[in-house]
Amino acid sequence: MISSRRAVAVAKFLGILAVLGLLVHMGTTLFSTRYNTNGQSIFEMWGNSLANNQDYGGPAQAQGDYAPAAPKPVKAALVALVRNDDLYGLRKTIRELEDRWNHKYNYPYIFLNDKPFSEKFKSGVQDLTKATVQFGTLEPGTWGYPEWIDQEKAKHERETATYIKGRSESYRFMCRFQSGFVYKHPLLQDLDYYWRIEPDVHYYCDIDYDPFLYMQKNKLIYGWNIAPSEYEPTVRTLWNTTQEFMIRHADMVPQDSMIDWVRDSKGQYTRCHFWSNFEIVNLDFYRSKEYQAYFDYLDRSGGFFYERWGDAPVHSIAVSIMGMYGPDNMGVGLPGEGEAGDIEQAKGDELAERRVLFMGLPRSGKTSILRVIFDGEQAYDTMSLMPTQQRTEHRLVAGISVYDFPGIDDFSDTQYSVLNPEIYAGEHTSLVFVIDSQSDIQSSLTTLFTVMRTAQSVNAQLPINVFINKVDGLSEELKQDIQHDIQQRILKNMGYENLNVTQVHVFLTTIFDQSIREALSRVVRYLVPKYSSLETILNSFCSKSSLDKVFLFDVMTKVYLATDSSPTYPPQYIFACQTIESMEEVTMMCSGFVPTSDDDAVLQRINVGLDGNDEFFIYQISPYLLLLCIGSPEIIRQTSLLEFNSSKVTKAIRQILPC
Repeated sequence: MISSRRAVAVAKFLGILAVLGLLVHMGTTLFSTRYNTNGQSIFEMWGNSLANNQDYGGPAQAQGDYAPAAPKPVKAALVALVRNDDLYGLRKTIRELEDRWNHKYNYPYIFLNDKPFSEKFKSGVQDLTKATVQFGTLEPGTWGYPEWIDQEKAKHERETATYIKGRSESYRFMCRFQSGFVYKHPLLQDLDYYWRIEPDVHYYCDIDYDPFLYMQKNKLIYGWNIAPSEYEPTVRTLWNTTQEFMIRHADMVPQDSMIDWVRDSKGQYTRCHFWSNFEIVNLDFYRSKEYQAYFDYLDRSGGFFYERWGDAPVHSIAVSIMGMYGPDNMGVGLPGEGEAGDIEQAKGDELAERRVLFMGLPRSGKTSILRVIFDGEQAYDTMSLMPTQQRTEHRLVAGISVYDFPGIDDFSDTQYSVLNPEIYAGEHTSLVFVIDSQSDIQSSLTTLFTVMRTAQSVNAQLPINVFINKVDGLSEELKQDIQHDIQQRILKNMGYENLNVTQVHVFLTTIFDQSIREALSRVVRYLVPKYSSLETILNSFCSKSSLDKVFLFDVMTKVYLATDSSPTYPPQYIFACQTIESMEEVTMMCSGFVPTSDDDAVLQRINVGLDGNDEFFIYQISPYLLLLCIGSPEIIRQTSLLEFNSSKVTKAIRQILPC
């Protein structure tokens, strides 16, 4: 029989084995590639590399000489910013790193301190490793307050802060140093990569490959471990400041990026960030002129001290907006004149790349909608139109084509067949189906369901927009009842057929008011090239100019191509359209506008009251585009600010939509 003491010992041993097994099974999330942040674990990426016969950088004996004094395959080191009193916590970290990994690879350690290291500290870490160890103190000017900081203001923030580390002065010095100076230290000048380590961090799993070599061979720029959400009080203005930087330095922001990882669908900061207590980084990224310009802009704003901006959210935003292409492709800017091919209508194709498909039963009113918007016809003049016999194309300035298909009597017309799956393909395609609210709704829905099945068979993400038309003359209560009924019937049918319901949008429309233009605006704006960039530009313009709302209008159609992310209220849009429509100056501007420089814009101040509070300001960007700004009368006293900001916004918009 086993004694009780031995039984307890055995149970403890088995428990430890179970925990270690669980940790090995779980793995540790490590790498973010240039193309996504899908959060693969070390073991998943390593396994995938083996399965695909990729060189994953391990094990050590297969990669050459990793002797302590030998040159390593990658110029890299493990780096820590610590103080003398961090010795015991750091010894735990080094011990586990050596046991789990570095005793085989012998990458050097670099320790930095704002004060000289003690001999006790030096011997305490050197005893744990055969690898080279270097000690350094921080360069002047990299620790403490820069000269432009109002230290009284910074002190007030610390004394009133209630968030974690909010009252710490040295923590702010650390965040600023890690954000903009660690990679400049002389001891790191010859390195290509660094692995940041911290005291009291545990490494539970054996690592049987070289992460530096893996990142180098796979052209990765940033490795990470965990991605929590930052405390909102510590980054109150970080996103707004970042948006300002993106506007002023649009040439430093790539066309495509991972920006939606840090920005939600409303353009707001998600506060997601890679926790930089663990990070492995290609230092060319931090050394790039783009990252340095971003850090300098943040540093000058004072947010490291007037709030408590951490290096983790700074690194994360930078990687998200600049790191898509990796160091070799940093600074890919917005398209210039020679790169407008993705904006212009595709030549030689039957349908344009960016397209809206208008469909519906005969007499549903879809052609009347398009004639009023694109041809400027009066609503009453379109009520006796002949049925549409062939597909007709209308164009918006942003390179978007709107196609009017013949009314669907049956599905036998092969020339313009709505059952041809190819017309629905492509990420820049959107469907509008028009339903006559005063006719046979069930027949319209039956036809819509047939079209939807065809469309989603090739494009499950196709936006499906339903215009419930001819609602003029109906009471508000009846309108809402019809909209709710149709929406529920659509969703119920799609649920039965396992179709994607997330892309369905329902609008109430009539040709006798601006509802048709507002509905079409909401359809086309997501087809506009680089819409998220436009929205970011307008968000910053709106906030920094104290405006309530900004629209970017197609002058001819009065369809807005972009707006800031704040809610759009129908009275705002109605007044905006009426203002443009009533302006005699628009005709003159459209015919005679000739920009004299890249940021030249024509200012038209229209003192039109909205609810007795707001006024409109119009900036003509080109003969076809204008900015319509809504703000309080006090904005009149900010003429210089508005004109300065509008010139910068104008330049940025022209880079995105050259026209």
